[in-house]
Amino acid sequence: MTESTFPQYPRLVLSKGREKSLLRRHPWVFSGAVSRLEGKANLGETIDIVDHQGKWLARGAWSPASQIRARVWTF
Repeated sequence: MTESTFPQYPRLVLSKGREKSLLRRHPWVFSGAVSRLEGKANLGETIDIVDHQGKWLARGAWSPASQIRARVWTF
C-alpha cells in the first residue's frame, strides 16, 4: 500500500504546549487545547490530531460541541 492510498483525515491542530497530555496517553482532547481544525469533520468522524508543528500524535473521533473535542482511540 502506498502512502497515497491511505485515507486523509481532517487535522485537529493543538495549541503550542498542549500536546503533553496526549504524550502521556490521555484519551481526551479538551476544547482549550485546540488551535484549529483543518478540513471539515462532522460529529463522530475520524480526525488526526497533530501538534502545533504538524507532528502526528493520535487519531480519534471529533466532537465539535463538547468540552471534550476529541476522543482518542489510537496513539
